[in-house]
Amino acid sequence: MDIIRLASCASTNDEAKRLAREGAPEGTVVTAAQQTAGRGTQGRPWHSGRGEGLFVSIILRPPLPAIGLLPLLAAEAVREAIETVSGVKAEIKRPNDLVWAGRKLGGILCESGYVGDRLTFAVVGVGLNIGQSRDDFPAELRPTAVSIGMAGGTTLDPESFLVPVVAGVLARARR
Repeated sequence: MDIIRLASCASTNDEAKRLAREGAPEGTVVTAAQQTAGRGTQGRPWHSGRGEGLFVSIILRPPLPAIGLLPLLAAEAVREAIETVSGVKAEIKRPNDLVWAGRKLGGILCESGYVGDRLTFAVVGVGLNIGQSRDDFPAELRPTAVSIGMAGGTTLDPESFLVPVVAGVLARARR
């Protein structure tokens, strides 16, 4: 597993897509301590404060039929990693959100690249709220967002989630 660690970038998905177009192999991982333009589905902004969460994107080169299952497979891998590392029992809100007590804990953003009608790569992006307190979230997100630290009453390093999340996504994507 080749892990590219960035202090900051606009979006780990954008970096991973660039690398995938340049030929980076499946399993290449891009992670950043902060994203300045992180996003979720439908282009919604994703709050990505420095050192507060896990912001990671994984390059895959799946067969075309598997592409539709990636958001759910990735969500299950992240849900399992959350429980294993922190003991917090998150739920999947289909197709691509992770929630705890009805509040958003994380999300999955899958994007792909094609040449004509041939799938050349997929990128699975994961944004996971880990160390934020209520006041770390922008005011408009406070009623709906939660972090693993808030849910579990513990302080955890975002790095402790990296390998379990990536390994889980890769294992499920390669089935």
